[in-house]
Amino acid sequence: MEKKAIVCLSSGLTPQYRLDILRCLALPSGMSIQFRYSKSIVEENLHEDLANNRLAGAVVLLAHVDCTETYKKEGAACPATPCRYALLTTSSRIGSKFFLTFQLGAFAQVEQPTANEAFGGNLPRWTATEKGLEIKGYWCSSIPVTSRLEGAAGVEAWETLIRQLCTHADFAEEPLFFVVEGLYARSRSGNARQQIVKGEYRFKSDKDYSLCVFHLHPRRDNVAVPKSIGMMRVKFGEPQLTGITASALPVDSPYDLKYFRFRSGSVTREQFSSIVIGIDDRETGKQIESQPEIYLPVRCVPLMWKAVIKMLVLAGLLWAQQFVPLASKGGVTLPASVAMFVLAILVSGFLVFGLKKPL
Repeated sequence: MEKKAIVCLSSGLTPQYRLDILRCLALPSGMSIQFRYSKSIVEENLHEDLANNRLAGAVVLLAHVDCTETYKKEGAACPATPCRYALLTTSSRIGSKFFLTFQLGAFAQVEQPTANEAFGGNLPRWTATEKGLEIKGYWCSSIPVTSRLEGAAGVEAWETLIRQLCTHADFAEEPLFFVVEGLYARSRSGNARQQIVKGEYRFKSDKDYSLCVFHLHPRRDNVAVPKSIGMMRVKFGEPQLTGITASALPVDSPYDLKYFRFRSGSVTREQFSSIVIGIDDRETGKQIESQPEIYLPVRCVPLMWKAVIKMLVLAGLLWAQQFVPLASKGGVTLPASVAMFVLAILVSGFLVFGLKKPL
């Protein structure tokens, strides 16, 4: 049986679709992103399977399709740029709309002019209608898995894609592009790259971390930037995460690495947090609308041995608080002493681990 992959297209027809492409290129591998499609632009033979989540685990090629009037000609296919591979994790249908969630993988390596061949000739086209030339076709369709579906990891592959996207009108005026290069745990022995587990970063409590973001403007590689393009801003979900360095840095060069250092808090049970990256206008302080805002989910995990030691120390103090006064009045029996210590353990456990009575 021939294996199938799914092609999911996005374009600059609306600001949100355009941001989807920038977002899927900026996020690190392993993170999740969601696309949405109307029923009319999803290939018919995918309707039932997507509606019932039967294609979970399928390979997906995410791509940008150029729908600008540059290529407006009857029967002409809209040029597409393969951007990234992903795995379909969930799909559903609500009314006439499909919602697809992907786990991002490697960057696509297919280059023009062979890129359009990767889509099996199934790209949206300029079609004559009563209203004139309009774009018709599927934005979510299936294709055979071929040897051309190859990906590459790393910033170099990302940069190649950005240079290709810049040739299209949807991105030609973009002031900059950025990608999360990595997130590292800092220690005396060096920095350790943090892996993404089930779509989220997992941080140990009471540790220092460093977020590294690479930004680039391909057309300004060797040209000085006359003034700051904007401010790269990072928001850490408090109180679990606290910034150590400045939370906003100016983008004042055509390419650079930005480091944002932060610390995870002292947690005694798993808690959720987040890191949000965006580009703000330097003068107004507002998010630049053409730039994506990147959300990185975080789970803070306690160091159990520290929590247990804290609980035992607290239990000992609570037990001593009760034992010493009673012992000075004539002694305490062994069963009573054990009962007090067990009670002290229970109380300290509730205090340290934040246990709450269920509602």
